[in-house]
Amino acid sequence: MNDIKGTDSLRGSFFDTWKVYMQWYTWFFGANLFVLGWVYTKPEIWEIHAARIRVLSGAWIFFNILGLVTAILLGRYTQSIIVHTEKSLSQGEPSSVSETQLLFPRSIGVFGGYATAATIAVNILMWAYVFLEVGKG
Repeated sequence: MNDIKGTDSLRGSFFDTWKVYMQWYTWFFGANLFVLGWVYTKPEIWEIHAARIRVLSGAWIFFNILGLVTAILLGRYTQSIIVHTEKSLSQGEPSSVSETQLLFPRSIGVFGGYATAATIAVNILMWAYVFLEVGKG
């Protein structure tokens, strides 16, 4: 298949971006669940170590906000790459343009960015609960 205006190299870097993001997201989400699970199953430490738990939850809120912004930006990046690719393909010869040259359906890519953003937003809410409730005795 012909590489229409850099579509193949664009596809490669696009998929690499998603691959790195999903590796980070898998680790990050797992770490969130692990630490949240530990904090939620040890309510007795909320009083004894209130200041430390508050610092921990504040840090995780900050990390999750950064992850939320990253997920939203990745959704937007996906949208722009797919639009760019569709424009490039539409300028090629119709016989050389194949659906297999498209990255993947726009709805899936954009949904992936926003779906991970939604899960990160839930993490923020759970950490905010810890932050607000710790030390209330």
